[in-house]
Amino acid sequence: MLWSPSDVQAAIELQHSNIGIEEIEKRSFSYAREGIAQAWVPFLRPKIMAEAKRRKGGDDGDMLIEKYPVRPFERWAHAFHLGRLWFYDPKQKAMWRGHFDRHDIWVEGSSWYTPEGEEMSAGDSYRISKRWKELTLWGPYSLNQVRIKIKTRKAWQTDHYRLPAGRIAYFVTEDEPDS
Repeated sequence: MLWSPSDVQAAIELQHSNIGIEEIEKRSFSYAREGIAQAWVPFLRPKIMAEAKRRKGGDDGDMLIEKYPVRPFERWAHAFHLGRLWFYDPKQKAMWRGHFDRHDIWVEGSSWYTPEGEEMSAGDSYRISKRWKELTLWGPYSLNQVRIKIKTRKAWQTDHYRLPAGRIAYFVTEDEPDS
């Protein structure tokens, strides 16, 4: 928990292990009812970081993980933080700003014949992966290079999860304009 001189309270949840959607929703709605701003920060797993590559056309610190096995609570947190998610890297003791994009999978073409002898075919196209996302990371940023800001978000829900209305705590870097 963090308190500011202006009596703003913020809960920063560093989420090391997987957490179920029901539990993260229970906690987030509880924080929202109490007027506590909240941030959810997953840990970057070392094995995942080993697969990161420099992003083409990006700055020196931009990294891309093409097949990131996004955990359900990370999807929730990404939506909660309005499409922007910060990760904690315990190996470097640093923060990375991240964003998920869809990952496309190529489906090879195939053909077959119906019992009536009609040739059918499918494939030779891309489909969106349900398992993987592309994760772009910017950083690393030391802990004294990031600042906490507070903003208000509206409630939102999908078929898979619910997000409470309330205040969110979000991180910005020193050189980033407030948005």
